[in-house]
Amino acid sequence: MTFIRINDPAALKAAGLPWDTYAKAQWAYRRRHERGLTDAFRRDGRNVLVWIERALELLASQAAA
Repeated sequence: MTFIRINDPAALKAAGLPWDTYAKAQWAYRRRHERGLTDAFRRDGRNVLVWIERALELLASQAAA
């Protein structure tokens, strides 16, 4: 499992996620329940983390639907 903080947009983009700015990653986190991304995010204290592999799986399944 690989986790990246959402305030590191360069790492998110390098991992293949579509969130190339902090604002986009934050938007995805805030709307994770309605977008079906609940399992992709974790909290670690004040940090919000993205589980890269799970996020890519969920985004791929949404694109296929």
